[in-house]
Amino acid sequence: MWPRLSEAQSPAELEQLGDKMQAAKKFAPTRPHPSTPSNPATLKSAGLLAAVLDKVRDFVSGRRAHQPPTPPPA
Repeated sequence: MWPRLSEAQSPAELEQLGDKMQAAKKFAPTRPHPSTPSNPATLKSAGLLAAVLDKVRDFVSGRRAHQPPTPPPA
């Protein structure tokens, strides 16, 4: 997918897309929510709430985004 995208877009367009993806990550949930409805309007509103709750949960648990917690010693 990425090679085809980079062939179809100019460097400036790819830079802009990267900026948009980085901005979207700030508002995206950090944990999977498989039961979330696929309706775009629901995803937008529920996704924002889930993202806030996930980020609070990550902060409280010490989990960094996109990095699973260290398992407890056996």
